[in-house]
Amino acid sequence: MQISTQTISAFALALCMAGSLNAAEAPVVAWGNLFDGNTTAGDQSLAVATTTDGAYWLNTLATTKAAPDVFYAGSKLFTGSLYDAGTSNASNFALTKTDATGKEEWTIYTNSGDFANSGSAVATADGSLVFFVKGRHTAGMLDEPLCFVDATGKEYKIGGADEINSYAAYVGKASTEGELLWLRKITTVGDATDAVTTATMALDADGNIFIAGKASAELVFENGQGGNVNLTPGASAKGSLFIASLTDEGYYTSSIIAEGENISEAQILGLTYADGKLFCAGTATATEDSKLTFAGAEITVGTEVSPFVAALDANTLKAEWLNSYAMTRIAEKNGPAFQSPALRVVGNTLWLTAIFNGNLADVANETAAINGVQAVQREGLIIKYNAATGAWLAAADSRATFGETALTGYLSALQCADKPETVYVYGYTMNAAKGAFLRAYDASTLTCDAADEWLLASGGGVPTAVAIAYEENEGKAYFTARGNKAFTLLGGAETEAPNGWAVLAAKVDLPDALTSGAAAPEATSLTIAGGRGTITVTAAEAADVIVYDLAGRAVANLTVAAGSSASAALAPGIYIACGTKIIVR
Repeated sequence: MQISTQTISAFALALCMAGSLNAAEAPVVAWGNLFDGNTTAGDQSLAVATTTDGAYWLNTLATTKAAPDVFYAGSKLFTGSLYDAGTSNASNFALTKTDATGKEEWTIYTNSGDFANSGSAVATADGSLVFFVKGRHTAGMLDEPLCFVDATGKEYKIGGADEINSYAAYVGKASTEGELLWLRKITTVGDATDAVTTATMALDADGNIFIAGKASAELVFENGQGGNVNLTPGASAKGSLFIASLTDEGYYTSSIIAEGENISEAQILGLTYADGKLFCAGTATATEDSKLTFAGAEITVGTEVSPFVAALDANTLKAEWLNSYAMTRIAEKNGPAFQSPALRVVGNTLWLTAIFNGNLADVANETAAINGVQAVQREGLIIKYNAATGAWLAAADSRATFGETALTGYLSALQCADKPETVYVYGYTMNAAKGAFLRAYDASTLTCDAADEWLLASGGGVPTAVAIAYEENEGKAYFTARGNKAFTLLGGAETEAPNGWAVLAAKVDLPDALTSGAAAPEATSLTIAGGRGTITVTAAEAADVIVYDLAGRAVANLTVAAGSSASAALAPGIYIACGTKIIVR
């Protein structure tokens, strides 16, 4: 039985193949609004994810008993935790869905609890959202359970009196209508106040969940059968890395940790899924030069920060390749650093972006190296890899071309699979004259022209960019930045002034080079049908059709011969093909 069928005219098919948005050569910021707790302290963006009709924004937003309300675009969003101890605040969990114009549709929030400024969120194939965060009881309210309130008004209360002000991790799923479908608490053995540091999360094509980070105490997961599974991390003074695999309902299935002697700290900081593989990035340090065994491979660990990048088989969690790096100090620099790595796979290319200090070199391949520019402030880094083999193909740092002297970070790489000649970097310079930007690089050589930069959101006082979610089929992205003064958006519009620190949420229409499309075929019609576990394309003339999930990932590429059909097996959910929504049951 056909569940969803769309017939596309020759004109619409041409739009499908040539790109769904007549974008200008430069990006255009469509709108920007502030998430703002009514305090002078800590509002922070954690993640952004896209849907077919808007975006999800995962934040921590601050309240106190004296200033309990949180605002979005100048209107009250919710009343948060009534923190009443000292001069600080409670950072409330807040997951907001907006439409494409920036209008709030619903919010899931906490009104008891204090959440850390680390977490992740990924949209599923059916448009719902899975999140991974870290929270604790609010100081001064230790006898109150953590309380999540979803968009239906239902409360989810977790725990009771808790005299230990300790963090636990939470994995949950929200529906497209804002219902909290389930929530799993990952507890710890012992009384460590910060036993788990959430870092990142990924979903596979079937909705199974991978979480990763750093743990300094034994973790306790639910197994879905009324019992628990304990994961004991390796012995590291400041915490050991782990990756855990969960079902699509958040129940434990498997995990890996790293083992080694003289290791002071190891952590996973970046994680993404593509084509049956988990790609991860992280760091380790040691009290003396050591080896760390991870996923069946070895990480070389020095006394300075030692980054690594790896590809794992998502079923076995065994390494298919692993690159281990040494970092050394250079003159006038602070100590070496490697922060905020983010990974994106486009075709057979893996892009890594990060913030770094120092000289970085592959311990097994001296030609795979990049040296920072001599200056105290940290720089943005982008590296291009062969996703199948891990081969280092090219690299660039921000200061060598753009010459800024303030702290700069590269946070994400954006590349259109249909137009791979250019890769864009989303990042920031911590200077009100620049703020959050897009920069264009030649995707083969990572060379660029310093003029190929667009300041998406300048001002902001002391601005930082945080996250971006990209949809190449529609040529749009949603991004966040953080600042303590009004932002000026690309095009000249200004936001309101915040109460202390606030989170800017904005939408940008992207240039043609970031909008999918190819030459239109001469077909007079094309039919796309969603069925049970399949999607089928029928065309009068030969055509190539790419199918995307709601996170913008290409999940199928159908080549249709003239006068025939082609099908692909897909998990139930909502997909996009030629700018059209298709439902697979």
